[in-house]
Amino acid sequence: MSVSVNLSYVLIAYNEPWRADELARLVVALRPGIRTVQVNDGQAALRVCRKQPPSFLIADGELAQLDARNLLHELRNHQATRLLPAIVISDRVDGTSVRAVRPLAPKAYLKKPYSLNSAGQHNGAVCKTLGQALPRLGVKRALNLTLQLAVQNNATLSDPRLKHQAASSAEYAQRAAELAHWLASRLKLDTELSYTAGLLHNIGELALLRSLQEWLDSGGELAEDEIHCALRERSASFGSALRAQWRLPLGLRQLIAAFYSLGAEVFTREALVLNVTGSLLRLPPSSPIDALLQDRAVRLLRLDEAILERAPRERA
Repeated sequence: MSVSVNLSYVLIAYNEPWRADELARLVVALRPGIRTVQVNDGQAALRVCRKQPPSFLIADGELAQLDARNLLHELRNHQATRLLPAIVISDRVDGTSVRAVRPLAPKAYLKKPYSLNSAGQHNGAVCKTLGQALPRLGVKRALNLTLQLAVQNNATLSDPRLKHQAASSAEYAQRAAELAHWLASRLKLDTELSYTAGLLHNIGELALLRSLQEWLDSGGELAEDEIHCALRERSASFGSALRAQWRLPLGLRQLIAAFYSLGAEVFTREALVLNVTGSLLRLPPSSPIDALLQDRAVRLLRLDEAILERAPRERA
């Protein structure tokens, strides 16, 4: 299969030249005919990107002179590379390191050392968090997925109303993740699981927005109120279907559902955290925080007014 003419070249920025060669061979195997460019430090990568932006970037997390995080930060500040798809391969895959890079929107964040021939080591344990998923994805699968995204020009939202809504939905998901992590850490609960559930809770909205864009691209029309009506009535079912199709563990799906409401079933303390997160984010800014003190999840977690007041409802 020939590579799309819209895919210019892949930049591989890696400290170890032999690893860069290995990755280049894999890229060409996945996309015959694609050109690759290799550099061995972050400043060189930045110069190449500014001279001619690549179609996507593979970056060593520990690049000399300018590491992957700072390289991405520089690239996101320039219009030509603001949306450049990137994969980061790093020694550091702890929660703090991953969260530091996530706002820079890499398509994948993988752990060293990697294997080109497998999707990581599976030890039989269920993967419930984003952090647990990183070592299992595997560089070959991540590269293939990212290349697929890079050649799909229609994978972006061209309608300004949908684009604005997508940005709002993504920002809201990030706020939910950070707030859930904060609450879980105060209660000494599973912070990574809470963060993951917060981040994925409204994935149905993003999927629905993509479907609405396809409707417009096919010649359909959408009024502003129809967009909001579709989001209100359809996004929950889209999200549920996606989480089932992705085979997310039942425990994680229950946490995501708890963001919206608590059912009659037995639930974990992390589920209560997600429920409180949802209540805090839905509380109008003008409403006093003590309006939540009689909330079921707040009472079960024994949260007092002081901790609710300190909860970071806005992103830092």
